[in-house]
Formats: sequence, C-alpha cells, structure tokens
Amino acid sequence: MSPALVPFNPAYTALYAETIRRIW
Repeated sequence: MSPALVPFNPAYTALYAETIRRIW
C-alpha cells in the first residue's frame, strides 16, 4: 500500500500513520 496510490484523505492519512507507528 503506497501513499501515492491511495487518495490523500485526512482520516486515511491518520490511519496510515498509526499503522506505520505500529510497524515501527
């Protein structure tokens, strides 16, 4: 899942950031 392919939505961005934090 690349951020470029996914639409830059505030809610989706927050979810994506949270997922990255979990992975890190």
